[in-house]
Amino acid sequence: MLAFVDDATSRLMQLRFVASESAFDYFRAIRAYLAAHGKPVALYSDKHGTFRVNAKDAVGGDRITQFGRALMELNIDIICANSPQAKGRIERAFGTSQNRMVKELRLAGISTIAAANAWQPGFITGYNALLAFAPLNFAAVPCNCPPPPAGFAHHECPVSSG
Repeated sequence: MLAFVDDATSRLMQLRFVASESAFDYFRAIRAYLAAHGKPVALYSDKHGTFRVNAKDAVGGDRITQFGRALMELNIDIICANSPQAKGRIERAFGTSQNRMVKELRLAGISTIAAANAWQPGFITGYNALLAFAPLNFAAVPCNCPPPPAGFAHHECPVSSG
């Protein structure tokens, strides 16, 4: 399960069931996130190989992954947490959602990834109604810009005057 949580509001922004935690699945998830919510300032993540080069003897590439390069083109920072405690909101979201979700999926008779992905928008709505809150600083809310072009070329959000 891949999930994006807004740090300012604890809102579950994106949820995607996947067979494995791969760069391809993160590319699909970030594209869906950008289309639905606009561009965030940063992604706070663990130290998975999708987000950073973990090999000490890596040659070339400036220690940036393909996913990292795409986010750099979009001017989105990746911040890798040094501990599970540093990723508090997402870890709490995983704990809460996995506890509730297993039961709800079973009750709904859902047992495939495709069916779970079709089901999850309703779960997100209920989760956010119960656990999300208003941001303390509205400047932290991401802009609502159009999705990036198919090739993830450089894409900037228009600045709103209102």
